[in-house]
Amino acid sequence: MIDEQAIRTEDTASVTPRRSATRKRNVLRRAIVAMLAFSLGFGSGYLVWGRRQPAATGAQPADSAGAKPSVEIDLAALSRQVNPPEGFSVPATFGDLGPRLLAAGAIDLERFKQVYEQAGQPLTEAQLAILTQGSGESIVINGENADFLLNFFWAAGLTNQNRILTEGQMMQGG
Repeated sequence: MIDEQAIRTEDTASVTPRRSATRKRNVLRRAIVAMLAFSLGFGSGYLVWGRRQPAATGAQPADSAGAKPSVEIDLAALSRQVNPPEGFSVPATFGDLGPRLLAAGAIDLERFKQVYEQAGQPLTEAQLAILTQGSGESIVINGENADFLLNFFWAAGLTNQNRILTEGQMMQGG
């Protein structure tokens, strides 16, 4: 009499190593494909990395006859268009934000002035007035005051205690 239970156990024992070997081969194949895809993507990016882009340099590629088109980019005009000398007027005023930043300790006036003096761009009288007295004039952003406004508004952002900033989506998972 043949023990059917023993035969079933022997069959499953011989099938399990085959399945395990097949799974290992599949995992290995997937790993190899992933490595090839990564290598091709990385390698193609490396090959393209140092090449010049014709539009970025102002040069245009030659046509089939070898003649280059006569398109020139006026960088000065482009710069004036993006950052006009008269600046951008914002429909807001400084109000008493400067004195409040000084009172809160967000800006140390003496160190602030020292940084700009060391950079060779001492603060103007108008900038000092914004810091110490406030201002009711509209905010104008231009090339001359961009550094000052960046640091001024950075300090305002650091002192901003707003529920959106402290409890909102920006702080979730942070």
